Amino acid sequence: MAGTSELPPEIAELFAAAEKLPLGKKRDELLWKALELEARLKVERWLNSSGLRPPRRTGDED
Repeated sequence: MAGTSELPPEIAELFAAAEKLPLGKKRDELLWKALELEARLKVERWLNSSGLRPPRRTGDED
């Protein structure tokens, strides 16, 4: 998990709630949901980053 200070509150709350639960299905569900949202956030940030450039041709293609 990334540092919760850089996560939106909704995701940080899911991680925090999961940590309070005993091992089991409910905890796993919360963790998977939090991890899914965190992954989506990372992809969204990457896609919207100013450094993202389109792929370059390698010269091998016709």
